Amino acid sequence: SAASVVYKRQPYRDMFETSMPLVMLAHFWIYSAGIAKDPAFFLLSIPILAAIAAAGGFALRSSLGKHGLLFGLAYVAFTLVLGALILMQRDWLALTLIAPAFLLCRPTVRDRLTTRAFLTGVLFGLVVLIKPQLALPAPLFILAPYWPNILTRPALSAVSISLVGFAVPIGLTWWSLVQLGVWDDFWFIVSQYIPLYVGQTGEHSYVAAAQKLLTFVRPPIAGGFWPLALGVLVFVVFQIRHRRRATFQLPAYVGVVALGYLAVPYLSGQMWDYHFLPFAFFGTMALVLMWFADQTLGATKPAASRLKALVILLVALQIWVIDPSY
Repeated sequence: SAASVVYKRQPYRDMFETSMPLVMLAHFWIYSAGIAKDPAFFLLSIPILAAIAAAGGFALRSSLGKHGLLFGLAYVAFTLVLGALILMQRDWLALTLIAPAFLLCRPTVRDRLTTRAFLTGVLFGLVVLIKPQLALPAPLFILAPYWPNILTRPALSAVSISLVGFAVPIGLTWWSLVQLGVWDDFWFIVSQYIPLYVGQTGEHSYVAAAQKLLTFVRPPIAGGFWPLALGVLVFVVFQIRHRRRATFQLPAYVGVVALGYLAVPYLSGQMWDYHFLPFAFFGTMALVLMWFADQTLGATKPAASRLKALVILLVALQIWVIDPSY
């Protein structure tokens, strides 16, 4: 990316680069502005963090009211604990698109669903241009307002509309790469090199497919985010066991999306901590909803008290096990 600015080279053609076009564009802007320094990155991260936290807080307002702001504060605090782990990581930058998509598709909203489906498609089209696998849980977002009637005509229509939106940024990017004369080079990297890269384990070695399956069950689950993963599993199991008493659909939406992003790093068998950053966003949401379990999950007072104690334990464990110097 720096070469594009310093040496006036074309991406993909004049330099071998696996970053997707939107990442390349962001890097180009950063280097062009002369802010490719750690302090500048930190300052640039502040509005990004604020936007991500605000989107999550607004999404939880339907269940928590003014307490939805607690998520924003909790996520900001958690991000500060992570420190350099998140600084300008693609998995974290993608949350600037994933978090608004989550807000648009929350199941408590019933107005302008067509517009919401289109915009969600556009957002996930942009996510693909940052890191394609992070768009895999997109159907969970788009179908959330229609659950459990996901095979009805309105739901399928929303999927079709979202695909149109999805095609807009993809199509514009294709046209731009063609105009730059680098499409063939980009497609070669995407179709030839990246499959080889994804075929590696986390130790950058190639193994048989059957052997690679062992990476899915090798501890620690979710890397350094295993306390958060444990919390999400408890959160989901509690909803399944007490679904008749649950008073809102939003907790189920959070749980399903969190599990979706927990699964994404395992699809490539590369379970580095920063690959779980989108999961950590939704995992933090789950813990906040668990803290108010009497309000969000229909929990009895004794059960709500036990869940609060569990949240305190899991937060302490998470702070203890995470390595902020990663």
